[in-house]
Amino acid sequence: MKSVILAAACAFAAFAPAQASAQIATPNEASLKLGQCLVGKSNGEDRILIAQWMGASMAMSPAMQEIVTVDPEVKDRIDREMAETFTRLMAEDCREQMATLIKGRDAAGIQAASGMLGQMAMQELLRDPKAMEALIAYAKYIDPAMMQKLGE
Repeated sequence: MKSVILAAACAFAAFAPAQASAQIATPNEASLKLGQCLVGKSNGEDRILIAQWMGASMAMSPAMQEIVTVDPEVKDRIDREMAETFTRLMAEDCREQMATLIKGRDAAGIQAASGMLGQMAMQELLRDPKAMEALIAYAKYIDPAMMQKLGE
């Protein structure tokens, strides 16, 4: 049972890198049901926490350490809160849907469902106008002449 829980947690955690790759798991009926449940049972606070957890986790990469620093105590607090949220969503709120995927040993289905929640978490974060401004700030450096050549 412990290995199944660990596998589910790993699949849930895998949605962060899956969101960043082109190889997002294709949802099947069971994973769609879990994804819909996760989205429906999570609230704005949950989604902000998930986005913070993803950001703090990505900050641990050496590639990010030049631009982002996360206090180890803050990371630990976020991990604890994420564990509580994960447990509530998977073992209580969406227990039936999660059990179906675990019984089917469908890690890709869990990843696809978690990806739906990850997308909602990013949307929640980007509702802040400052975050959206920061996301598109690079556009001021795009070479318009090079872009114009695309239409020729």
